[in-house]
Amino acid sequence: MLTPSSISCCLMELQVQKIKVANGVWWVSIPEAGLSVLCGCPADSVKHLIKRGLISSVECDGTLCETGPAAILLSDVSVQAGEFSNLAEFVSVRKSSQFLD
Repeated sequence: MLTPSSISCCLMELQVQKIKVANGVWWVSIPEAGLSVLCGCPADSVKHLIKRGLISSVECDGTLCETGPAAILLSDVSVQAGEFSNLAEFVSVRKSSQFLD
């Protein structure tokens, strides 16, 4: 049975990685859980992620695909410093066996 103390114990054992991709853009991941979150999505986010090696091409069942975040955390404010802050440039579709029974 999961309890708050057992959950916090498990979370303390996992390593959380936080990478600054660009101003206002962070990549947060927990590799052991296979989870990654893109925090912030201004213009050219995908370009910066590819440049940092956080998005790459892979083959899935004979089809060329790209890796990417499991989720995108968008800003509550649509315009920041005179620029649009929420410009997702890609569809994040993830095929994973961990979600299948």
